Amino acid sequence: MPFINPNYEASYYHVYGESVVCDLCPHRCRVPPGGFGKCTARRNSRGKMVAYSYGRISSIAVDPIEKKPLYHYRPGSRIFSVGGIGCNLKCEYCQNYSISMSPIGKKRTTYKSAEEIVALCRQQTFDQIAFTYNEPAIWYEYIMDVMECDPGLGLVLVTNGMVNESPLKDLCRNANAMNIDIKAFTDDFYRKVCGGSLADAKRSCEVVMESGVHLELTYLMIPGHNDGDEEVSRFVQWVRSDLSPDVPVHFNRFHPDYEMMAVPMTPVETLLRAKSIAEENGLNYAYVGNVLADDATDTYCPECGAAVIKRTGYLIDASGLDGDRCAYCKHRLNIIRRPSEQQGEWIADYRHDDERSGKRDDERNHRRHQDVRPAGGTQAGVDLGRLVVFGADSDDLPVHDVLHWPDEAALGVGEGDAKPAQAPLRPFGRLFPQEIGGTKSDGGDSRAE
Repeated sequence: MPFINPNYEASYYHVYGESVVCDLCPHRCRVPPGGFGKCTARRNSRGKMVAYSYGRISSIAVDPIEKKPLYHYRPGSRIFSVGGIGCNLKCEYCQNYSISMSPIGKKRTTYKSAEEIVALCRQQTFDQIAFTYNEPAIWYEYIMDVMECDPGLGLVLVTNGMVNESPLKDLCRNANAMNIDIKAFTDDFYRKVCGGSLADAKRSCEVVMESGVHLELTYLMIPGHNDGDEEVSRFVQWVRSDLSPDVPVHFNRFHPDYEMMAVPMTPVETLLRAKSIAEENGLNYAYVGNVLADDATDTYCPECGAAVIKRTGYLIDASGLDGDRCAYCKHRLNIIRRPSEQQGEWIADYRHDDERSGKRDDERNHRRHQDVRPAGGTQAGVDLGRLVVFGADSDDLPVHDVLHWPDEAALGVGEGDAKPAQAPLRPFGRLFPQEIGGTKSDGGDSRAE
């Protein structure tokens, strides 16, 4: 195993007497000798700040890009996804608390150098990497080193937006897409429930937009806390006026977790109402998440109203797209396609033949997107932290994401509720779970990320 240097000097800090002050995020923690910042990822070691979590990986997975959630960036693709330890927020409802709230040493991690993680990503035939599951900004040095190793690698960040402007601009120069989680639209919620600042998150969204990086937003609807019509209206009006009416917004369903076990699951009607409020206020792309709802996750052309992408869970049909344009009226949409997808061509990553042989329906697609099959938790001699890849010989994964909806309670089935019908679609993929550490989902869904 490679030597793990616990004294990897961090960027963005200054010395203040015997303490060091972190300048990476708005907390600006003043850290005494031997102490850690709020994120537990940065430490004062003998008068210098070190990136203590550098290269310490808790989770590796291959995810549908829609899980981030990103609906308008390379739809239908899969992405190599990596998570670490720690977070600079302390959300009381965090669903990934086992890694985001875990100090170094309390959670098993696997060390991978920047070169090793790039090699693993490329060996798995992926051309893009996501830093997700816990807050990626506190992994600033590691992310920057990964991108220096392979500048051609696509970069996705799923973040809470709590990062200062200068390091955020550095990340934007390398990133292709970001999902930023807006926790609520009141400072009171941010302070009391998350330990953060709404103004800082808003400013980060503006910086990302100004940089030209593709941006999507997530808003987790928590009953009785941030789901009022007036608050949602102010949020979507800000998106429209200060960002763009073309920024996709995901209203996601809350399920009880961590320290909010007494809060009920979000009613589907609340999610649909938020979507309607967004559309009434001029947003072109509003979605609901963590629930199966007819048409509520589909993408419609804002010009002619045609459905250009139909979704059920993570299975998509993008036959209504012609490149980045509506196939019907040719209106250009805020959608970034994969390089291989020219106008008039769409290839789905998730399609398997009926014999489950692992081959794609189209031989050309099979050559482009071959299944990855790890053996015994290793690939090319590299020990994996947690790897989930799509293959053909393992158990089926239902169309809805079992990581988001693990049981009937999470699906919202209770007294007076009808049990949701299984979507009339064949499962889109199969999983090989190999875990050292595990996560429930991307933070964009209820932690975020």
